[in-house]
Amino acid sequence: MSNETQENKQDESSPPLGRPPLTFTQEQLDEIDKHALHQCKDNLIAVKMGIDSDTFKRHFAERCVSKRAEGKSEKLKQQYNDKTPTMLIWFGKQHLDQADKQELSGKDGGAIALQVVNFSEIKKL
Repeated sequence: MSNETQENKQDESSPPLGRPPLTFTQEQLDEIDKHALHQCKDNLIAVKMGIDSDTFKRHFAERCVSKRAEGKSEKLKQQYNDKTPTMLIWFGKQHLDQADKQELSGKDGGAIALQVVNFSEIKKL
Protein backbone atom coordinates (compact mmCIF):
# COMPACT_ATOMS: atom_id res chain seq x y z
CA MET A 1 0.00 0.00 0.00
CA SER A 2 1.42 3.44 -0.92
CA ASN A 3 1.97 6.23 1.63
CA GLU A 4 -0.77 8.35 0.00
CA THR A 5 -3.36 5.59 0.43
CA GLN A 6 -2.31 5.02 4.02
CA GLU A 7 -2.60 8.74 4.85
CA ASN A 8 -6.10 9.01 3.37
CA LYS A 9 -7.40 5.89 5.08
CA GLN A 10 -8.55 6.55 8.63
CA ASP A 11 -8.28 3.82 11.24
CA GLU A 12 -11.82 2.69 12.10
CA SER A 13 -11.02 2.63 15.83
CA SER A 14 -9.73 6.26 15.95
CA PRO A 15 -12.06 9.17 16.73
CA PRO A 16 -13.31 11.32 13.83
CA LEU A 17 -11.13 14.24 12.80
CA GLY A 18 -12.16 17.87 13.36
CA ARG A 19 -15.00 19.34 15.34
CA PRO A 20 -18.36 17.65 15.37
CA PRO A 21 -20.92 19.36 13.13
CA LEU A 22 -23.18 21.93 14.80
CA THR A 23 -26.75 20.88 15.35
CA PHE A 24 -29.60 23.18 16.33
CA THR A 25 -32.90 22.41 17.98
CA GLN A 26 -36.17 23.59 16.49
CA GLU A 27 -36.47 25.98 19.43
CA GLN A 28 -33.10 27.57 18.53
CA LEU A 29 -34.09 27.85 14.87
CA ASP A 30 -37.37 29.50 15.87
CA GLU A 31 -35.45 31.98 18.04
CA ILE A 32 -33.14 32.86 15.12
CA ASP A 33 -36.17 33.31 12.85
CA LYS A 34 -37.89 35.58 15.39
CA HIS A 35 -34.85 37.86 15.66
CA ALA A 36 -34.41 38.00 11.88
CA LEU A 37 -38.12 38.85 11.42
CA HIS A 38 -37.54 41.80 13.78
CA GLN A 39 -34.62 42.96 11.57
CA CYS A 40 -31.80 42.09 14.02
CA LYS A 41 -28.36 41.98 12.41
CA ASP A 42 -26.44 38.71 12.11
CA ASN A 43 -23.83 39.73 14.70
CA LEU A 44 -26.49 40.51 17.30
CA ILE A 45 -28.30 37.21 16.74
CA ALA A 46 -25.00 35.30 16.90
CA VAL A 47 -24.13 36.86 20.27
CA LYS A 48 -27.64 36.17 21.59
CA MET A 49 -27.38 32.52 20.51
CA GLY A 50 -23.78 32.09 21.74
CA ILE A 51 -22.42 31.30 18.27
CA ASP A 52 -19.32 32.75 16.61
CA SER A 53 -20.34 35.45 14.13
CA ASP A 54 -18.59 33.85 11.14
CA THR A 55 -20.06 30.44 11.96
CA PHE A 56 -23.51 31.99 12.29
CA LYS A 57 -23.23 33.71 8.91
CA ARG A 58 -22.02 30.49 7.27
CA HIS A 59 -25.01 28.52 8.57
CA PHE A 60 -27.81 31.10 8.65
CA ALA A 61 -27.12 34.02 6.27
CA GLU A 62 -29.64 32.90 3.64
CA ARG A 63 -32.23 31.97 6.26
CA CYS A 64 -31.95 35.42 7.87
CA VAL A 65 -32.21 37.27 4.55
CA SER A 66 -35.43 35.40 3.83
CA LYS A 67 -36.88 36.01 7.30
CA ARG A 68 -35.96 39.73 7.20
CA ALA A 69 -37.79 40.07 3.88
CA GLU A 70 -40.79 38.33 5.42
CA GLY A 71 -40.67 40.71 8.40
CA LYS A 72 -40.51 43.78 6.13
CA SER A 73 -43.51 42.49 4.19
CA GLU A 74 -45.47 42.11 7.43
CA LYS A 75 -44.59 45.67 8.49
CA LEU A 76 -45.79 47.01 5.14
CA LYS A 77 -49.12 45.23 5.68
CA GLN A 78 -49.35 46.69 9.20
CA GLN A 79 -48.63 50.20 7.90
CA TYR A 80 -51.46 49.85 5.46
CA ASN A 81 -53.94 48.70 8.12
CA ASP A 82 -52.78 50.47 11.32
CA LYS A 83 -54.70 53.46 12.68
CA THR A 84 -51.84 54.74 14.91
CA PRO A 85 -48.83 54.53 12.60
CA THR A 86 -46.11 56.43 14.52
CA MET A 87 -43.94 53.38 15.19
CA LEU A 88 -44.61 51.96 11.74
CA ILE A 89 -43.58 55.25 10.12
CA TRP A 90 -40.29 55.11 12.02
CA PHE A 91 -39.82 51.46 11.00
CA GLY A 92 -40.52 52.31 7.38
CA LYS A 93 -37.90 55.05 7.38
CA GLN A 94 -35.31 52.82 9.08
CA HIS A 95 -35.82 49.55 7.23
CA LEU A 96 -38.00 50.07 4.15
CA ASP A 97 -36.23 53.05 2.57
CA GLN A 98 -39.26 55.26 3.05
CA ALA A 99 -38.86 59.03 3.52
CA ASP A 100 -40.94 62.14 3.99
CA LYS A 101 -41.63 63.88 0.72
CA GLN A 102 -39.78 67.20 0.57
CA GLU A 103 -41.30 69.81 -1.73
CA LEU A 104 -40.09 73.34 -2.26
CA SER A 105 -42.24 76.05 -3.79
CA GLY A 106 -42.18 79.78 -4.27
CA LYS A 107 -44.58 82.47 -3.14
CA ASP A 108 -48.19 81.24 -2.83
CA GLY A 109 -47.19 77.72 -3.94
CA GLY A 110 -45.88 78.91 -7.28
CA ALA A 111 -42.53 78.41 -8.93
CA ILE A 112 -39.35 79.37 -7.14
CA ALA A 113 -37.97 82.63 -8.48
CA LEU A 114 -34.28 82.55 -9.33
CA GLN A 115 -32.11 85.60 -9.57
CA VAL A 116 -28.78 85.49 -11.37
CA VAL A 117 -26.11 87.62 -9.77
CA ASN A 118 -22.91 88.55 -11.58
CA PHE A 119 -20.36 88.97 -8.80
CA SER A 120 -17.81 90.62 -11.05
CA GLU A 121 -20.18 93.58 -11.48
CA ILE A 122 -20.75 93.83 -7.72
CA LYS A 123 -17.03 94.36 -7.10
CA LYS A 124 -17.02 97.35 -9.47
CA LEU A 125 -19.69 99.15 -7.48
